[in-house]
Amino acid sequence: MSDESDELELELDEEVDPGVIHKQATTPTSSRNPYSRLEVNRLIELIEEKETIIENKRTDFNTQNKKNAAWIKLTAEYNSCVDVQKRTQKQLQKKWDNLKSTAKKDVS
Repeated sequence: MSDESDELELELDEEVDPGVIHKQATTPTSSRNPYSRLEVNRLIELIEEKETIIENKRTDFNTQNKKNAAWIKLTAEYNSCVDVQKRTQKQLQKKWDNLKSTAKKDVS
């Protein structure tokens, strides 16, 4: 008898209130969306067009505003392509930083 009651308790414990939204049920198993080769190439093409602004070493207010405006425009252009997954400005900037870092490691 105790085995049956243990099974019943386990079944009752596993029940979920349907009105409660569980984080695990709403988030995908993997939040990583790796960039395809096409996406990386597209990002590089767009950055090459704005490289003088984006890679400017100056950090004054005007330069930072120009960089931010360039990244906003670049993000809009990137996301307007049909064959790329939509990315945020922050994601594209991080990918660009990672690409540069990888390239530096490969050279040394």
